[in-house]
Amino acid sequence: MPSLPNDPDRYNARPIGVVDWCVWDTRRNEPVFGSDMLREDEAGKAARLLSQAYRRAMSPVDIATAYAPARP
Repeated sequence: MPSLPNDPDRYNARPIGVVDWCVWDTRRNEPVFGSDMLREDEAGKAARLLSQAYRRAMSPVDIATAYAPARP
């Protein structure tokens, strides 16, 4: 399913325990593998980057154009 720029973020930062944070996948409703035991700022940054990457990957663009070889 394509993702549009105004769609809500797929990933966000959530606290786990007293001091640790994780990146949370809102569609699967579970933590992202290997993203636990982060500081709050690290989890927030990782969540933003993952959401941006997901949005780019799922955007309704012409894939053939995106992967076309660069012109010399």
